[in-house]
Amino acid sequence: MSIHSNKILEKIVHCEKSAIETYTKVLAIFGDNPILDPLKNYSSDHIQASQYFLDATMRNNALENIIETGGLWGSSESFISSSPSSVSARGALQILKDGEEVGMKLCKEALESPDVAAAIKPAISTHFIPQQRRHIKGLKSLIEKLSYSKENLDQEKSA
Repeated sequence: MSIHSNKILEKIVHCEKSAIETYTKVLAIFGDNPILDPLKNYSSDHIQASQYFLDATMRNNALENIIETGGLWGSSESFISSSPSSVSARGALQILKDGEEVGMKLCKEALESPDVAAAIKPAISTHFIPQQRRHIKGLKSLIEKLSYSKENLDQEKSA
């Protein structure tokens, strides 16, 4: 396994840690909304993925620094952390969807890289990429539900 594959796997571990932190933050803000219950499963999936990629990376002595935290996904940190009360559920779901797309891109990069160990690739192609596709599809569906649900729009406005 080359240094390049180490970096790809480190990026995936970091992305998974970020996913966990972002889902946790979103659930803390909107967890009482039953429409968003699928987010709990998505978060659990990222905990498992994080452990898988961390273990795979450590087995190959590829992780240069143990990653304790990933931070929130991308622009979500300023969006969610600055004023949680002003965050809309749709905005939070869009951040989650965007993060899932970044994770999918990283997994595809690892899958296509000749530097990533062949033993890791089947799990990426048969488990993690399909899982991210389901998350993206589910998040799109939730965004649509919130967009068209007058009851939830009213709840957001009063929050």
